[in-house]
Amino acid sequence: MLPISAKEAEIPRTLPARSRVIQGVVLILLCASAAQAQLGQPVQGPAQRRESLHLEKSETRAANGYRYNVMSSDNLVVKEYIHPGTNAIFGVTWKGKRMPSLQALLGFDPYKISGPGVSRTLHTAQFGTDSLSVAIVAFKGRYEGRVVRIDLLPQGVSPSVVTP
Repeated sequence: MLPISAKEAEIPRTLPARSRVIQGVVLILLCASAAQAQLGQPVQGPAQRRESLHLEKSETRAANGYRYNVMSSDNLVVKEYIHPGTNAIFGVTWKGKRMPSLQALLGFDPYKISGPGVSRTLHTAQFGTDSLSVAIVAFKGRYEGRVVRIDLLPQGVSPSVVTP
């Protein structure tokens, strides 16, 4: 994760209490797992990441204003979106027949986040703050997710480019 100054870490008092609670929980989770975190951290070698997620193939692709690693096996595809200037991962997606370890992939478990503004059903989880967007769909045999650090997007890149 990129260093956060004391001023940046402050949660503005003008936000509704619900938003401050969600932002606080997310900030704590991201800071607490900084040693393991992938989202917001400089990218590791694709081979090392591929092995930790039990994937077989990887390739790096260039896009307009960013690059991304595609790691896959016969039952899962994971993409890590990378800021070219900072080398930090600003987005992660997955799609497949199995759920990856979210702790290994993101550095935190989005299912452990609760509070106002977090929407969960039997098969979905979704929430967002000014700096983080999380959307997960999990049906038996179909798993898909998208997590974006909006505050780390390269200039001119929209969060909509982060797709499974």
